[in-house]
Amino acid sequence: VSIREQDALLDLIFVSNGAYRFTAGRGLAAVENMLEVLACVDICTEQPFDILQKLVLSHSAETSGFICILLDWDEQRKQLIRQLRSMKIPVLLIIISQKPEIVQSVTDPMLDQPENFWVLQADNIQQSMDKLIV
Repeated sequence: VSIREQDALLDLIFVSNGAYRFTAGRGLAAVENMLEVLACVDICTEQPFDILQKLVLSHSAETSGFICILLDWDEQRKQLIRQLRSMKIPVLLIIISQKPEIVQSVTDPMLDQPENFWVLQADNIQQSMDKLIV
């Protein structure tokens, strides 16, 4: 997505061997630097999800929206999305899964916004996205 860097800040928040937040825009790092960081991010199974949850929530007051890319859709992740939505923060949720048949239950926090809930097949992300974007 093309943004005018002088008008917006873009944060990348993730957990690897620690919790990280990188910010680009408004005289800070360029968005291209953010892509370099993102290209180096790898799956982390050693850290508990609540580390990421706490980091995201600690910056939620200064955030106008979230694009959340998750590798699982369990109760902890649903709780994070519920918390963000309860603060009236717009959320686009992308789940990358080996099981693209993830079905939303009646308790899922994105049920009322199916256009903002995407499930992409892990081994074929581009084809999955092509089906969603028409």
